[in-house]
Amino acid sequence: AYYIYSKGIRIVTCSSSSAQRNMVIYSTIIIFNLALAFHLSTLSTTTTTTSSSSSCHNKNKNKNFARLTKAFKLYELALTLQEQEKIQGNVLFTLATVNNMGVIQRSIGESDKQACDYFEFVLCNLLPVLAGMGKEKICPLTAFFRNAINVLNSRSQSAPAA
Repeated sequence: AYYIYSKGIRIVTCSSSSAQRNMVIYSTIIIFNLALAFHLSTLSTTTTTTSSSSSCHNKNKNKNFARLTKAFKLYELALTLQEQEKIQGNVLFTLATVNNMGVIQRSIGESDKQACDYFEFVLCNLLPVLAGMGKEKICPLTAFFRNAINVLNSRSQSAPAA
């Protein structure tokens, strides 16, 4: 099982920013939290329906696939909105979003290459951040690092020999 960043982001009002900038930030946070709700809802239905009948299991599997697809698109939208408006994102927000997108890619059976691309992004963006942080700030980010290493390691083990 891979680590999923599962904490919603709180909106904190900031009067020093422009109204336009605040709208983009608030929209991004709301979209992220909605994606997270879809993502986490699949975990609760997976754990509660493991002993159900086969047809019920298939129905829940399809529902979970649809929810994960929605979550992925919403995570993607949050990142795109942030990039389009040229808002310097919070590192934790970016890592959490990309990490969760990679986890979804793995869980819906998309190609390992796509999932690995997300985790490579996490890893490449995490290392420079870690270099400038103290230990107390690094500890919450180690789960992202573990996910990236595990996925990339599994890719290298499954790669055909040259």
